Amino acid sequence: MYFANPWGLLGLLALPAILAIHFFHRRYPALVIAGAHLWGIETEVQTMGRRWDRLPLSQSLLLELLAALLLTLLLSQPRLGIMGSARHLVVVLDHSASMQAGPPNEASFRDRALEKLRERMEELPNGSRVTVILSGPIPETLAGPAARWDDAEQQLTQWQPRLPKHQFGPAWDLASRFADQSGDLLFLTDHLPDQEETVPDTMEIIAVGEELRNVAITTAEWTFNETQKTTQVYLRVANFGRTAVTVDVKAQSPDAIVFSRELLVPAEGEEPLQFEVPRGSRRLTVEIFLPADGLALDNSIALIEPKPRPVKVSIDLPNGSAAQEAVRKGLGVLPGVEIVPPDQAELKISTADSLPQSERDLWWLGIGPLDRSEAAKENAVDLKGPYILKRRDPLVRGLELGTMEWAGVQQAAIDATPLISCDRIPLLSKLEGTLTTGYVLNIDMARSKLA
Repeated sequence: MYFANPWGLLGLLALPAILAIHFFHRRYPALVIAGAHLWGIETEVQTMGRRWDRLPLSQSLLLELLAALLLTLLLSQPRLGIMGSARHLVVVLDHSASMQAGPPNEASFRDRALEKLRERMEELPNGSRVTVILSGPIPETLAGPAARWDDAEQQLTQWQPRLPKHQFGPAWDLASRFADQSGDLLFLTDHLPDQEETVPDTMEIIAVGEELRNVAITTAEWTFNETQKTTQVYLRVANFGRTAVTVDVKAQSPDAIVFSRELLVPAEGEEPLQFEVPRGSRRLTVEIFLPADGLALDNSIALIEPKPRPVKVSIDLPNGSAAQEAVRKGLGVLPGVEIVPPDQAELKISTADSLPQSERDLWWLGIGPLDRSEAAKENAVDLKGPYILKRRDPLVRGLELGTMEWAGVQQAAIDATPLISCDRIPLLSKLEGTLTTGYVLNIDMARSKLA
């Protein structure tokens, strides 16, 4: 046995205090009576004033001692077990926004998960530690490693799940490394993982969710139509329930309601919606409403009116070259692009054999060949992968190259960070050591099928 609050044992000091009080008596003034000899052995002679006397084992004394002992045990919180058997609990919390859902007028899934965690920590031996990890594409450590429960609980009070649907694998892997061979693994979520997901063998999963009605705005875009000079809002509304529902859709500007209608959304499906908005509305709040919706977080979104601001681009490539034709073709299908002279450009596209000046507000794209000599072109190679992408950079995030051919690649000797590479040769790089935001495309469009 051990005590969760050893300081509570100070309550034992009340026991000698109670005994002292009962030892200590106050004698009343002597009362003279007649015939004291008639009392015989029952006569007790006491002197005047205060003095120590034999302890009277009265019912009052026993009850007071028992009450003090019980209060001491209550304060010290005795626990059964071995004090040295402290555990390390590694917890993965589902950081999905759906954890904020919950039945009307009841605790949310987030609150249920935290209550389960508190119950688990109370069951662990004294001195146990906890590590709390939030799931996500890049997992976060909310508390720990191996934090005290009091410290972790303070961090948990500020936890607000907010991510869209994601894979739990990265968080499970991180938790397994923290737990190693000496920790307990626990995953708290609102739904059980898919069967195809590989779950650590030693991990316990507790799902605190339940089926709820829920609709959500999954896509919202306010665009400016260059041709018609109008603005449109495009929405996609998803229904995560098993029955079709009718939702109320409303769009409101600071001055008035600009759109309102009902929308039928099929079960476990999505429904698109597009409507025009008067120019000058400035800001829109788009809301959908469904009675008894389990999660209101995804039912509203604020949009800012787009301003027509064309990007000024200059093209400084050899006339009639494959690179020039490919660039003009690509820019031609992009809205909001204006071709201007180089001295007015915000983005300059030129050959990669000459690097740009260092200007803070300038964007630059250099297109190969890096060396335009005939000998260098002949020594260039064509690559078919595998390609290595720096996934964290937004420029290449979500890009898939597969086995496409990258032609006319030359060895690069520039100060740049590779974003796409193959066989340790940079194919797309970001310039370093300059104020200009510059990129180098190591390719020969004359040999490439990209043109």
